[in-house]
Amino acid sequence: MFKITHKDKKTQARVGILKNKKHSIKTPFFMPVATKATAKYINSKQLNEVAQAIISNALILSINPGSEIIKKLGGIGKFMNFSGVNATDSGGFQMYSPSLYLKSNEKGVYFKNPVSGEKIFMTPEKNMKIQSNINAEIAMCLDSMPLY
Repeated sequence: MFKITHKDKKTQARVGILKNKKHSIKTPFFMPVATKATAKYINSKQLNEVAQAIISNALILSINPGSEIIKKLGGIGKFMNFSGVNATDSGGFQMYSPSLYLKSNEKGVYFKNPVSGEKIFMTPEKNMKIQSNINAEIAMCLDSMPLY
């Protein structure tokens, strides 16, 4: 849930509070990218000091180390030793990566596993299951973005 606490009449800029079951964070906020469940150039103690939220990549994490492993370890927060809000992107943007994207159809997307070279077929349902296994508090749906 997002509650607006202040709104600028001239610019329409908003400040608010984003709430979920476990956290309340004031917006705007700094959200480091932790694609592979790690933020660059800082350790988890520093990450907890500077960030209220992070965003990871569900597709990339499903490849390595795997969403089932993250689930067994208690979710992305425990896996990373991060106590803030954990958001995950679906990985749909990897459709623009020539080294990962193979093809897509109405049911889903074929990616190339960069580790094994195997084909991965990702559906919206499978992607949401991965994000659930990871224990994402905010999950992005698998989307296809047209170039133009």
